[in-house]
Amino acid sequence: MSDSEILAAIKVIAQQLCVQESAYASYNWAGRTQKRQRLHIRSLLGFRISTAADAIGITAWLSSHALLGENRPFDRLKEVVHERYQDLKIEPPEPKSIDRLIRSAVRTTDEQFYTTTMDKLSPVTRVKLDALLNPTTLPDGTTDITSILQQLRSDAGA
Repeated sequence: MSDSEILAAIKVIAQQLCVQESAYASYNWAGRTQKRQRLHIRSLLGFRISTAADAIGITAWLSSHALLGENRPFDRLKEVVHERYQDLKIEPPEPKSIDRLIRSAVRTTDEQFYTTTMDKLSPVTRVKLDALLNPTTLPDGTTDITSILQQLRSDAGA
């Protein structure tokens, strides 16, 4: 949310509660009262605090989500994760935790893709691919530390 959207939301809520908008600025956001009020609000709305198990479950859910294809719009993934937390009636964790969760899901999806792809390759093809990555032995018996693939990439030119 942008600052202007937050201020607009504060204005609407202040009007609904018949209080001054300035009451928001004077509220103690770090005190015990705030914690108690958040507890009451969560209880009223049927939400609960997020746990590590929730993060693991949402990471697994996101890993299987269709949005994790080639084009990975990070902002859209954040929206999807927040929607999932809301659907499950779980208070989302800090934004940094959400970012880590998304990166973990992306990494898991990539690893699953690589594993599935490797499983589809024949053993002969796997050996040939490995040979492209291993250092090469020169005709004089010495070992070149660069692989065939590295040599091909370096000779690619413009």
